[in-house]
Amino acid sequence: MSSCETRSHRSPLSHAEMSAEPGRLDETAARMVASRAPSVPALGRPRGRVRRAIRLRWRRGVLLSRRLSATFNTAPLLDWFTPEGMRHHAEARRLARMFLISHIFGPFLGLTVTAYLYRLDPKPEGPFWIIVAAIAAFWAFPPALRWTGRFAVLALLSLQNLIFVVLFVSYHYGGLNSPFLAWLLTVPLLSFYYLGESRLQHVVLTMLLADLVVFWTAAGGEYGSSRVPSEALSQVGIVSGLCAGIYVTFMARYYARVVASQSELEREVQSHKATVTRLAEAKQAAETASHAKTEFLANMSHELRTPLNAIIGFSELMSRETFGPLGDARYQAYAEDVHDSAGHLLAIINDILEVVKAEAGAIELAEEVVDLGDVCGAAARLFAPRVAKAGLSLTVDLPAHLPRLRADGRKVSQIVLNLLSNAVKFTPEGGRIEISAAAHPRRGLSIAVRDTGIGIARVHLASLIQPFFQVESAFNRRHAGTGLGLTIVATMMRQHGGTVEFESEVGKGTTARIVFPPQRVLAADAAFAAWPAAFTAWPADGP
Repeated sequence: MSSCETRSHRSPLSHAEMSAEPGRLDETAARMVASRAPSVPALGRPRGRVRRAIRLRWRRGVLLSRRLSATFNTAPLLDWFTPEGMRHHAEARRLARMFLISHIFGPFLGLTVTAYLYRLDPKPEGPFWIIVAAIAAFWAFPPALRWTGRFAVLALLSLQNLIFVVLFVSYHYGGLNSPFLAWLLTVPLLSFYYLGESRLQHVVLTMLLADLVVFWTAAGGEYGSSRVPSEALSQVGIVSGLCAGIYVTFMARYYARVVASQSELEREVQSHKATVTRLAEAKQAAETASHAKTEFLANMSHELRTPLNAIIGFSELMSRETFGPLGDARYQAYAEDVHDSAGHLLAIINDILEVVKAEAGAIELAEEVVDLGDVCGAAARLFAPRVAKAGLSLTVDLPAHLPRLRADGRKVSQIVLNLLSNAVKFTPEGGRIEISAAAHPRRGLSIAVRDTGIGIARVHLASLIQPFFQVESAFNRRHAGTGLGLTIVATMMRQHGGTVEFESEVGKGTTARIVFPPQRVLAADAAFAAWPAAFTAWPADGP
C-alpha cells in the first residue's frame, strides 16, 4: 500500500461527519499542522547568549577605554601648562586642569560644528571665518596661562570669547531661533569649573546678561534670518546639540575624576596626619616615661649615696682602728671588705648618675686648660697597683711637646680612667697596655689606649657604647661591672665635640681612641707646623 493510500486510510472522515462536527475538523487540522511544523527552540537560550555577548563586549570596551586612558595620559601635558604657583595648591591645580582640558580638547568639537556648517553654507564669507578664528583662539589660552600665570583674567576672557562665539554664530545662523543658543548653558557650568565658588561668578553672569541684551538689540527682537535654509539649519542643530552633549559629558566626567583623585589625595593626607599625630603622642608618652625613669634613678641614686657614704666612712675608721683595737683580726678584714664593697657600689651609683645626667642634658663642662701628660701620668700611677696585681705591664708613650687642651679636666681624667679600667679588665695575665697620643693641625688631638687582651668581634664594636652592654666571656664574669664605662666615655666626648673609635681583633687586643677636635687644642703652646714629626704623624688607622 502506498504512502498516499495510507494517509487517506488513516484519516477517514465522511462528508456527514465533516458537516456534523465542524469543531472536530478544526482540532484535527490544528493537530496536523502542529505535527508537520518544524520545531522552534526555546527563547531563553538565545536571549542568554545575547546577554553574555553584550556583557563580553562591554567588558572589552571598558578594558579598551582603560588602556587608552593609560596610553593617552593627559596629566603631564596639563602640568606642563600649569604655572608653578598653582601646582602646589590642590584647589588651584584642580581649577587649572579643568581650564586646560577644556581649552585643549573643546575647540575640536566647535570646529566639527563649523565644518558641518561649511558644507551647508552656500557662500561662507567673513562671518563664518570670524567664527572659525574665534573658536581656534581657545588654543591660545593654555600657552598664555603658562607664560603669564594670570588665571582669573584668562578665565574671564575665555568665557567672554565663548559668549561671543555663541551669540555671533546665532546672529548669522538663525537669529533668536538659532539652535546654537543652547551652547549658552555651558557658560555657567564652565564658570564653576574655572572659578569655583569665587565672587567672579557674578562678573560672569553680568557679562552674559550684557551680551544677551546686545544680541537682542542687534537682532531687533525678531527671529532674524539665516545664511542657510531652515531645513539645513535643523540638521546642523542636531550636530551642534550632539557636540554640546559630548562636551558637557566629557567635562563632567573629567571633573568627577579630578574630584575623586583629590578626595583620595585628601584621604591620604588625613591618614598621614593621623599617623603623625599618633607618632607625636607615642613620642610624648616615651619622653614622659623616660623622664619618669630618669627622675626615679636620680632620686634613688641620691638616696643610696647617703647611707653608702656613712658605711664607707665608718668601715674605714674600723679597719684603721682609729678609736682602738677591734679585739680580733677578722673584724678588721671584715671592715675592709665592707669598705671595698661599699666603694664599688658607690662607683656604680656614680656611673648611673652620670648616664642619667647625660640623658637629661644636665651635664655641664667646667672648662680649663688641661695637660694630657699630667692626666695620663696620674691615671697610670693610680692603676699601677691593679696592673701589677693582674700581672700586666703598662707604658705611657706621649710626645715631648704635646699641646694642651681646653676641656673639663675632671671629665678628661674620668675618660682615661674608664678606658684603662676596660683594658685591665679584659687583658689576661702577661698582657701589655699602652697609652699614646698624636696630633694633627686639621684633625685635632687623639689619645689611644691599646691592649693585648681578648679582643672583640667586629659585629659588637658598634654596641660598645650602648648602656649596660657586656661581651660574654670568662673575664667579665671574673671582674664586676655594669657596662656603663664606655657609655660615659662616649657621652663626655660628645660634650667636648669629639668622637670615640674602636679597633679590635679577637685574640689580639683592642684599641680605644678618643679624638678631640682642633678647636680645643691650644695653638698658643706651639704652632702645629713647628711640631716635630714624631708626634704630628697621625696613625694610619686614625680618624
